[in-house]
Amino acid sequence: QTGASHKAQNPFKSFYEGLGRLAIALCFSAAAFPVFAQCLTESGKIGGRVFNDRNYNGNMDSGEPGVAFVSINAFNGEGLLVASALTDFNGGFSLSGLADHAMYSIEINKPSYYEYSKMGLDQIGDTRTMRAPSCSANFGLFKPVETLMEENPKLAVANFVGGASLDINGTERTILELDESFNSISPINKLVTKSQTGAVWGLAWNRTQKLLYASAFVKQGAVLGPLGTGGIYVFNKQAAAVTNFINLSDVGIQTGSTQGLAVSDCKYGDLVGKVGIGNIDISDDDQFLFVSNLHNKSVVIIPTKNPNASNVIEIKIPDPGCNGGDYAVSALKYYNGLLYIGVTCTAETSQKESDCVFHVYELNLLTRVYNLILSTDFAKNYWPKQQRDLKNISQWLTDLDFTINGEMILGITDRKGHAYCVNVEPLTNQTGDILMAFKTDKGWQLESGGVVNGRLGTGAGHYEGPGGGEFFGEDYWIVGPGLHQETALGGLTSVAKKNEVIAAVFDPIFESFAGGLHRYSTINGKKLGAIQIYNPANSVFGKASGIGDIEVMNQAIPLEIGNLIWLDQNENGVQDAEEKGISGVQVSL
Repeated sequence: QTGASHKAQNPFKSFYEGLGRLAIALCFSAAAFPVFAQCLTESGKIGGRVFNDRNYNGNMDSGEPGVAFVSINAFNGEGLLVASALTDFNGGFSLSGLADHAMYSIEINKPSYYEYSKMGLDQIGDTRTMRAPSCSANFGLFKPVETLMEENPKLAVANFVGGASLDINGTERTILELDESFNSISPINKLVTKSQTGAVWGLAWNRTQKLLYASAFVKQGAVLGPLGTGGIYVFNKQAAAVTNFINLSDVGIQTGSTQGLAVSDCKYGDLVGKVGIGNIDISDDDQFLFVSNLHNKSVVIIPTKNPNASNVIEIKIPDPGCNGGDYAVSALKYYNGLLYIGVTCTAETSQKESDCVFHVYELNLLTRVYNLILSTDFAKNYWPKQQRDLKNISQWLTDLDFTINGEMILGITDRKGHAYCVNVEPLTNQTGDILMAFKTDKGWQLESGGVVNGRLGTGAGHYEGPGGGEFFGEDYWIVGPGLHQETALGGLTSVAKKNEVIAAVFDPIFESFAGGLHRYSTINGKKLGAIQIYNPANSVFGKASGIGDIEVMNQAIPLEIGNLIWLDQNENGVQDAEEKGISGVQVSL
């Protein structure tokens, strides 16, 4: 027999296993933050609260927000459903119509993007028996994506290396590691070399297996790795080894061809954003990899275990209405059980800046239905049909992430940073950006005047962002703010628990023709840290987008086993309300 509650079993995770007449309920752990709702004990009612246990301690601490719209059910001693409720905006609920002094089994049906928190004073399992009336039926959940198991986790950063073949500069780093709380002198460690992966941009971290995935990227002057345009590589952090994870062409998915062009050929740069892979991300349970296919303008969903032609899925990303059907993809983020996808109207045919627009889709992975949630014409200029030596701005939405409050962060690159080609003259400037959007009762809204959700950032009055200001107003070169007002390169990652975002930038501190990272507060937009990763002495890319994606390598969340052993008197594998626990049983693992 299986099943310890009245809930339908999750096809991906089994939370319970019955062992004959003794049934053991399994409970899984997670992470946390701080708000309280008053609950009054009333006759015929059982009440409580579902809370987001952001500090992952199993206790409902002051300031921890509630989780709204969670289904709560009460079953009587016969296993019959007798009351149901949905939690309110503060996570509170009340089950009514119950008999005083009777025992009930109270069960929660959590959202898929939450997990049950660790055992504590208030979180004692996803199901429990209680006697009515009561006001202590509290349940703790957490979001794995927001949970840091260490205060200063490591960051992985994609780094481009020049050279026409994998042998040239083959030992130079294409993926590196440093502390999340970096400062200007923090140590930087090499993880992966050019000879192993070639040019990569997208990164995704499998925290359960300690695996880092990296995807091939077409960039002027940076040669691809052995798997070509459809290659995804995996770095095993424990073994310090790189292997080929998948070549999309091997499972029948085309990612385009470089047409035999050398990376030094200026025609190679025309393929940027049109051939190869863009950004990648991973599901919260580490079971699926999400990949943006630049060539097919699609999302590819890949199991992280044993991918093959029969289980890899490709879903077309629709044209949101771009003039002439000119659009490009790249940015994507798995968040709260949905996939968010960025689309750029490139205006290559019309060559009109007014036709260059950023869009964000929300994709329901079960129904495969796209919902267009954000559109803005703040995107700057159009994509030229041939980049060559053109220096006009041609922005591209390449990355997305979310704050702990659910605000969206948009990473924008200037495509010419990857496509510019004049061998005798380096690129001297480009204009990327980092913007925020937030949800209101009228839908998603882009920051305006440097204000996000009522919070004033550091760039009010800069006249550089939407509405004449920008929230992240310190994204300039500190030596010459007037020379480089926008240094963002389009790659970013949110460290939600710490209210921070890490962004790839050029000229991060003092030195020119350099690349590195900035760390900003998502509360007030202030710059909190900066570090230089390369300079002209060890990179040919200078201001030409030498940094790609960034990923936080969180530790895995511990699995917690053990909740309750009870006498299953009717042998149905379910802990019914009148069935009591058994004390003094020794459990070994």
